[in-house]
Amino acid sequence: MMHKFLLGSLAAATALVGAAAAAQAPERHAELTRVEAQDRAGRAFDRLDANKDGQLDQADRAARQRVRFDRLDSDSNGAISFEEFGARRESAAGQRAERRAPMAPRRGPMTLGRRANLDADETISREEFTSRALARFDRADSDGNGTLTAEERRATRGGMRAAPAAS
Repeated sequence: MMHKFLLGSLAAATALVGAAAAAQAPERHAELTRVEAQDRAGRAFDRLDANKDGQLDQADRAARQRVRFDRLDSDSNGAISFEEFGARRESAAGQRAERRAPMAPRRGPMTLGRRANLDADETISREEFTSRALARFDRADSDGNGTLTAEERRATRGGMRAAPAAS
């Protein structure tokens, strides 16, 4: 009896937390203003700037790769065993199954960097990064009102899928 009560209480608490999180989460297809896009670009830059020097470069990429490697190397022996590699794949597959959405390919800063690095100096400044993000926003904002709608986002994604990959 006590076991059923605890399970029921846990289920109720989980449902409440999930509902509260859903209420606070931004709507997936909500409109996005240019100011919000600029803020997102700034936050993304801060995440990517691993050494916090105000530039994105190979040192940042190496630092992020080290973090990913260390996350896989669960026994900290400097090598990733087949078991450690398999555990990561299983964990990632489980997380994707929980979200029930396919994993989209992600562009790293060096891929983005070829396009965002406006002065071709092997580094990407915050200004270059934000400028490129706002240029993408402006191209997607088909009516030029400073707000992206869900429809404009879908149209942009469709165009990106149809376009050939940049080298």
